[in-house]
Amino acid sequence: MIYNLPKPYLSYSQYTIWKSSKDSYRKRYYLKEAPFTSPETLFGNKIGDMVENEEHMDDDVVSQIINYPCKEYKVETEHEGLQLLGYIDQFDDKELRIMEMKTGHKNKQGKSPWDRMKVRKHKQLVFYSMLVKLKHGTVHEEVILQWLETEFAQDSREFDGHTLTTKSRNLKLTGNIETFKRTIKDWEIDNMLEDVLLVAAEITEDYELWKTKK
Repeated sequence: MIYNLPKPYLSYSQYTIWKSSKDSYRKRYYLKEAPFTSPETLFGNKIGDMVENEEHMDDDVVSQIINYPCKEYKVETEHEGLQLLGYIDQFDDKELRIMEMKTGHKNKQGKSPWDRMKVRKHKQLVFYSMLVKLKHGTVHEEVILQWLETEFAQDSREFDGHTLTTKSRNLKLTGNIETFKRTIKDWEIDNMLEDVLLVAAEITEDYELWKTKK
């Protein structure tokens, strides 16, 4: 099959947006609307850049972050004519092992955004394992996700002889880091690859139809 996508490759973000909302995909990639950003998204990108560039971070945080040789490892590969692309947060190029970092804060009930079950269901880890296996012929079956807890900083100001403390919209790391490990089996990668090809075919058909209606 000849694939025709709005970008010359399929990434995990494209795959997951199409799966969750075809209308959102069309707005993002056909109409080129700017993606939604939030303080959490921007802060997560900032932390990723700091780790990649080995910029100064709190020593206690640095000591907990798993440090693989390759930071933001770019994986470009193809399968049956479909170009695939991914950026892995950290990668051990000798053991072909994947590690992803996520930032986020607990909800109002004090519940963490990540636990073992959520990591088990997180398809990004399978998608990246698929990319590495396609490119290198194999991949380490154990992947790691590290959650770096964040919280909104507090602003203090003096008013009428009193100190007022309020939450700001500025995020900071709490220093709490949780590490989750999970095993990805070959059948999971095979299922992901089958679904990725199906999604690429669906996008191709939809995109070509959309272009005829422009």
